[in-house]
Amino acid sequence: MFEHLRSECSPKTCANNVVHFLQNEAGLFLSNLSRSNKNKTMKKRIQFIAPIGTIMKVSFIQIVLAIIAATYTYGHVANAQELLMQKVSVSVEQKEIRSVLTQLEAKANVKFVYSSRSLPVSRKVSLSVANKTVSEVLDELFLPDRITYKIVKERIVLTMAANASVIPDQQEKKNVEVIDRTIRGKVTDEKKEALPGVNIAIKGTTRGAITDVDGNFAIDAPDEPVVLVFSFVGYIPQEISPGNSTQLSVSLQVDTKALNEVIVVGYGERKKETLTGAITQIGEEVFKDRAVSNAALSLQGEVPGLTITRTSSRPGNEGLSIRLRGESSITGVDPLIIIDGIPVIGTWELNQINPNDIESMSVLKDASAAIYGARAAGGVILVTTKRGKGEKMQITYNANVRLNTIGIRVPYANMQTWAQMYQEASVQDRVDAAGNPVEWFPQWGKENIERMANGESFEFTNPTTRIVSKYESNNWFDALYGRAVSQQHNVGLRGSNAKSSYMFSLGFANNKSVLRPAYDGEKKYNARFNYDYQIAKNIKLETGLSYDRRMVENPKNGIGNGFFDAPVFPIYNSQGQYYDDYGQRNPYAMVKEGGRVNNAEGIFRLNTRLSAEILKGLKISGTAGIVQRNGWKSSYNRTYQLFNWLGTQVNSTQYPDPEIVENIAITLYQNYGAFVDYNKVIGNDHNFGLMVGTTAELNELKEVEAKRTKLEFDGLTDLNTASNNIQTNKGGASHWGLVSYVGRFNYSYKEKYLIEALGRRDGSSKFHPDYRWSNFYGVSAGWRLSEESFIKNLGVFTNLKVRASYGETGGQANIGNYDYVSGINTTGTMLFGQTAALQQTAYLSGMTSLTRTWERIINKNVGLDFGILNNKITGSFDLFQKRNVGMLIDITYPQILGATAPKSNSGELKVDGWEFAVNWRDKAGEFRYNIGFQLSDNHNKLVSMEGKETWTAGTVAQRQGYALNSIFVYKTDGYFKDQEEVNAYQATYTSVKAGNLSAHAAADKKLRPGDVKVVDLDGNGYIDPVGDGTPGSGDVYYYGDRSPHYTFGVNLSADWKGFDFSAFFQGVGKQYLLREGNARGPFFRNYLNVNSSYIGNTWTPENTDAEYPRLSFDNDRNNWNWRFNDVNVQKLTYVRLKSLVVGYTLPKAFSNKIKTERIRFYFSGNDLFEFTSVKDGFDPEQGPGDSTYPFIRTWSLGLDLTF
Repeated sequence: MFEHLRSECSPKTCANNVVHFLQNEAGLFLSNLSRSNKNKTMKKRIQFIAPIGTIMKVSFIQIVLAIIAATYTYGHVANAQELLMQKVSVSVEQKEIRSVLTQLEAKANVKFVYSSRSLPVSRKVSLSVANKTVSEVLDELFLPDRITYKIVKERIVLTMAANASVIPDQQEKKNVEVIDRTIRGKVTDEKKEALPGVNIAIKGTTRGAITDVDGNFAIDAPDEPVVLVFSFVGYIPQEISPGNSTQLSVSLQVDTKALNEVIVVGYGERKKETLTGAITQIGEEVFKDRAVSNAALSLQGEVPGLTITRTSSRPGNEGLSIRLRGESSITGVDPLIIIDGIPVIGTWELNQINPNDIESMSVLKDASAAIYGARAAGGVILVTTKRGKGEKMQITYNANVRLNTIGIRVPYANMQTWAQMYQEASVQDRVDAAGNPVEWFPQWGKENIERMANGESFEFTNPTTRIVSKYESNNWFDALYGRAVSQQHNVGLRGSNAKSSYMFSLGFANNKSVLRPAYDGEKKYNARFNYDYQIAKNIKLETGLSYDRRMVENPKNGIGNGFFDAPVFPIYNSQGQYYDDYGQRNPYAMVKEGGRVNNAEGIFRLNTRLSAEILKGLKISGTAGIVQRNGWKSSYNRTYQLFNWLGTQVNSTQYPDPEIVENIAITLYQNYGAFVDYNKVIGNDHNFGLMVGTTAELNELKEVEAKRTKLEFDGLTDLNTASNNIQTNKGGASHWGLVSYVGRFNYSYKEKYLIEALGRRDGSSKFHPDYRWSNFYGVSAGWRLSEESFIKNLGVFTNLKVRASYGETGGQANIGNYDYVSGINTTGTMLFGQTAALQQTAYLSGMTSLTRTWERIINKNVGLDFGILNNKITGSFDLFQKRNVGMLIDITYPQILGATAPKSNSGELKVDGWEFAVNWRDKAGEFRYNIGFQLSDNHNKLVSMEGKETWTAGTVAQRQGYALNSIFVYKTDGYFKDQEEVNAYQATYTSVKAGNLSAHAAADKKLRPGDVKVVDLDGNGYIDPVGDGTPGSGDVYYYGDRSPHYTFGVNLSADWKGFDFSAFFQGVGKQYLLREGNARGPFFRNYLNVNSSYIGNTWTPENTDAEYPRLSFDNDRNNWNWRFNDVNVQKLTYVRLKSLVVGYTLPKAFSNKIKTERIRFYFSGNDLFEFTSVKDGFDPEQGPGDSTYPFIRTWSLGLDLTF
């Protein structure tokens, strides 16, 4: 199999053989998938293919062999002089000299020989040199000592020179210097923390010293005026004249120009200053000390253009939605999330990993995502986990205990308030023959309602049935929700040496919601081990191993339903049993006794990367990743009984035939890649970069479900404890594969003029072989104006860059794994045959299409990056447009077609938007602070979607020419003032056609004063949402869409003398909200509780200028007044304190006494308060739903220890 990799081939031949081999294997891989698909029926086509071997014979072993073979063929023997004259670049901070020598050996292909006893190789140094010879680097490396070196059999032998403390430049002067004093001191950073490894030199001489691990130094100086120069990588050099002082305290400032931040991009890294794409990177500080253990929630509001919404704060059931720069397709497309180079199985994996393990996240928004081609329709999020660093092992422990409390509380009424509103509604629905209002009590009767309105607790005996009922105030909200305690613990180990580095972490979290009757929450267990090993001077192995397990447990029934019942019944009867006088319902009993759902997800991830530099600037690498998901879900109902007040009879039995359902799902995902990178600098000005590679992916899924009805033993909830008389099972398997070729070219001139081009060719098993391949690409350019003299001379901009990009990505939303293959159903029989008999029939299960292919998303972006005042103020602004020009949609054809047509690439969706971010980082004395602000918005439009020209009142998911989830409402013109006006209105708008008024034709259904006046917008003489169905007809109009707009975030942070503070505010500037469900208005059901925010604000004859229409028990009237009118739309704006952290780090003098490096205590809070314009008291993040499950506030105390 490996003959083409034999060592006798030349490097060029070997490389060509490998590329040719990969291309052949990729074609065979997809052909095998296709051939497998064609032979399957509807019932049997979903089968496994061979696991790892079938995906591609280009296994990771072969990639390793290719690297070894290519490395073996490379040989270059330099003569002795050339070894020292080679030019290299080195940048290290606080590394032992022996470690730097190891790096030099790898970079220059040399070998050093020395004695660790005679040379100070254990001394830590900081060094930054570029394009200098090996001999020059050695001279700087050992300063202030002087060494000699000679070549022995192609090895460089290092020895200490005689009189090494003085380097003989200006030798005559140095020989007569007299040392009369010693200057001592300490060097710290902006945080007043010690800086080890700072270089101190006497200006004009070569005499110097280096600070120790505690930042202390001592340097001998002549008894004459001298200038000391303090320098350290990443900090601004400082010159100090000590005068007669022999004790100094020096503080170095960060050099923002020197900190060339490295940004993780697709298949590589780039310096931030040379980026040409719209990429935002955030660091570990976003996740540090947050009182949440969900990484996705921590991202909320942090990245311009990244919108994260949730419908609940229940741990494990947040209902998260992640969108990057708005929608990408009508079905909603999440960003592609990649963890350490390997894509996730599902977006929910971001909720499962330990946030404490994250080093950084890069968000690719524009053409920069095109390198991921067909999987990047929704953009890309690159997650990089922490790796080993620091030569000494560092042990960290972080723990916090959290108190979860109720946040915004929906103001549902107690019994007294509810009954008073009931009384008000009782005179709004019925009139006598003369038109005078009469009282009407649908339930409970006038006398009982009056006693409730007086706040009485009493028993009532029905005179007919003699059933005793108990009435007392019981706010179900208080019974269902309260407080809960959660906790989180993380332990980490990090370290490195000259050959290897490691990071190991363990995490545990138990996150509970505020539900009182039963456990509702999640438990997370996380383990991660990242290990890197330098196999040889030019070969490196990087590995990562992790296991994340999350168990979400919650009640199966009754969640969020507490508000449904009027607050007039106690939970328990006089005997302590569950009480029901309502009709087979007790919200507390439903949650506590109605059954459970237990969902466990285990994710195992293995990723490896082997890289080798075979020539200077030329590196080849191979990657392999395996992800296995083991999912198990068990849900069951449980029988329980409800009793009357006296406990003498069972009012109802809930779930008399309880069922149990078990689901098991196993997913195996494999990803393999091979890459070649080449970087070259010509003449110090021209920088070239080239990367080519190939990847292959295989995803296999196996699912099984078993169900039995009637659990037979109380307390035993397993399949074998249920009756086998009624049982069902189902299952299946499926797979998909993707082969890709990727490439990227970068060029910059003086890092001033920047160009990038990237491309990808994808082939997917989900499409017919003739249509499965497609090309995606991106181009971008940038101009660093701040490097031009006419900008530099202004003295304002530290950085000023304009950039533009164009790229095309793809998507396959709503495409099944085998949709292009015709399925055959074998159900049914027909009379047939020479001897007539019922024969089994077979027929095609549906129409298929061979011509379907990828959705294609075109991304355009122009942007500006700026930095002023030495980068104290930095920011960016972007304008973008995103168009899905081949959106996969269903098309409605005439019924004569006789079948449902398959999806086709016939839709188009457009998104336009902008993003702005600015940050101010500065200090005043020892007080350092940072203020950041980001704001973004986007609007989408369904440009083309055949068959979607229709609409109705309310939220319309898709209508051609409008935004997704558009809101169409009736225009209103106040309230009817008197019955005469009502009669005239009904006469006018029923003369042509009854329309919506047909529901109000009966005498007890007619509209009344206090009802809203709906405007006949199209002037056709009747009220109807669509009119005759032609554009422009109908009486509803476009109000806006349901998406959040003007999303923003504000970051504040500061530190001073061991104290640290950070706060993050997140919000939405504009969003339209049309409440749905039974909470859209009062008394949609006369037996439900009501929102007390309506008290005193509804129309009455005495309050005709009220904000809301009149109260009513009639559903038709309530729909007319409260459902789809412009006055029912709430204009939502909110700002929320998402995170607050206040900490204090104990002085080092104290922590050193107890053998610790750092001790820090902190308070952390989440969702602590908000300002919101929501009128009906629901949480602004909840959306239009009517669940009463409250959002949570979290108050946490934590401890950070470092050893």
